[in-house]
Amino acid sequence: MTCLLAAALACALVLTVSTLNVLELNSDNFNCKVIHSDSSCIVVFGKPGCEPCDKLSAELEKVATALKGTVKVFAVDVDRYKSLGYRFDIQRLPTIKFFGSDKNMPEDYKGDLNSKDILAMLLKKLQNEINEKLYAMNLETGQTGIQCESSDVDVDSGESGSGSGSGVLELTDNLFDETLKECGDLWLVLFHNTPCEECVGLKSHWEAAAAELKEQTKVKVRLGIVDASVSRKVAKRYHIRKYPTIKIFEKGSQLPDYNGRLTSSDIVAYALVLISKGTSTKLVEILNEDILKKTCEHNQLCLITVLPHITHTGVSQRNADLDMIKTMAHKYEKEKWGWLWTEAGAQMNLESALDIGWFDYPAMAAINARNMKFALLKASFSKAGIDKFLSDLLKGEVVPTVELQGGSLPTIRTIEAWDGQEIQWMDGWND
Repeated sequence: MTCLLAAALACALVLTVSTLNVLELNSDNFNCKVIHSDSSCIVVFGKPGCEPCDKLSAELEKVATALKGTVKVFAVDVDRYKSLGYRFDIQRLPTIKFFGSDKNMPEDYKGDLNSKDILAMLLKKLQNEINEKLYAMNLETGQTGIQCESSDVDVDSGESGSGSGSGVLELTDNLFDETLKECGDLWLVLFHNTPCEECVGLKSHWEAAAAELKEQTKVKVRLGIVDASVSRKVAKRYHIRKYPTIKIFEKGSQLPDYNGRLTSSDIVAYALVLISKGTSTKLVEILNEDILKKTCEHNQLCLITVLPHITHTGVSQRNADLDMIKTMAHKYEKEKWGWLWTEAGAQMNLESALDIGWFDYPAMAAINARNMKFALLKASFSKAGIDKFLSDLLKGEVVPTVELQGGSLPTIRTIEAWDGQEIQWMDGWND
């Protein structure tokens, strides 16, 4: 009751009459007006004497006037209310933060300080919130609201249009997993954000590739796009650190990132190669726990190869080893087996669970996830040795009988995919 009275008193202290539509906040009324409010708002942190802050004032008034009754615009003087500046870790002035449905996770605005761009950001975020609410309502009625037919998506701005559709589907936090599951087998997903200049040039290539793949594969391959400045949760989940980033997903599993040329022809060619190989012959790097879990649980056996660290073999030997495993995967493609690989030291919990030590690389293990037992390759790591191991598994002459340490699949670190390159040593390391 005391807290409620305090909140009510704080609200009562708010200046209710103002000649401007931008309302001032202080330490007493901030929680009442922002954190405890059901409405979205933006808060501008500035101070008197800050020239960029003064220039922003007129633009903010335009924003507040345009959105009056929809989104409130607040201002905080961090000189007078230093505690609010510390609370939200304000490092530069002015800083604009958007407080949406999750008031504990405000988002910084990073665009140009003009009313047009600020309004565009707000409208996009409001549309996202509306979609989330509609999705929650549809879940209650058993309808997901997933649309597999795309409208035109502007890669420059991340906004959807109303055209006939290029085949690019816009993906958001609330519908990311469901859309990937319902709308295609193989996905190439472009993560971009507003300040990314290279993303702007990619627009025409991405749309052209989507249209071509839609026609050639009859929607088996889909191209999606995520605006990481809006859909921050999914961008954070996949550790997106640079833009553009193109991630690949197949039937719920994450494959290595696309690192080829950013032209429509190269993107199409790469996607067609992926789909022509078929899921059963995929050799996938273990980048996260989801890859290990789904591969092992959805197949009778999962064959895991632990290769030496790239510094011990170099690119040439690494590629030769991977090609040899792919050849074996192709030979046994009719079997319901999953194929995974990692390098020494990348997934130590996995190596420990399989009792693989420093002198055992390269190594191969076959895991039966139904009883959490495994068998190790005892012969030489060669085409003949691996072929004999796989043949014996198929005939039942080798059976996974060793229990995984802990009795379950181990915890897996989320890591970046191997980029196909040698280790780039930092200057001074070889001095």
